[in-house]
Amino acid sequence: MSGVNADRADLVGNPAISSDRPLAQRLKQDFNTAAFAPNRIGTFGNTGRNIMRAPGAATFDFGLLKNLPVTEKIRLQYRAEAFNVLNRVNFAAPNGNQSAPTFGSITSAGDPRVLQMALKLLF
Repeated sequence: MSGVNADRADLVGNPAISSDRPLAQRLKQDFNTAAFAPNRIGTFGNTGRNIMRAPGAATFDFGLLKNLPVTEKIRLQYRAEAFNVLNRVNFAAPNGNQSAPTFGSITSAGDPRVLQMALKLLF
């Protein structure tokens, strides 16, 4: 450990695990945590930056607006917006802190479907 808060783990094995496992198992252990060991004293560790990939993310957002004339100079705008319309779960990256009890686990996800509507008076 270098003491400058820039340490990385040492790679001692293959971090890949089969992706043909049930979702609950993949969330509990996204990669082989036994493939990493604490770095030796005085070293920064031999793992490179961004060597692991997080689960993919995909969202489909949709917006619709309509301008309605009220008078010659005043308009009313109605807006409807939907984020993550298909309500797909977008998991966050697994915990990469080797000293944490949740090392290798995915413990959070992105936002679910969000709908919002608004009225705007333009003059």
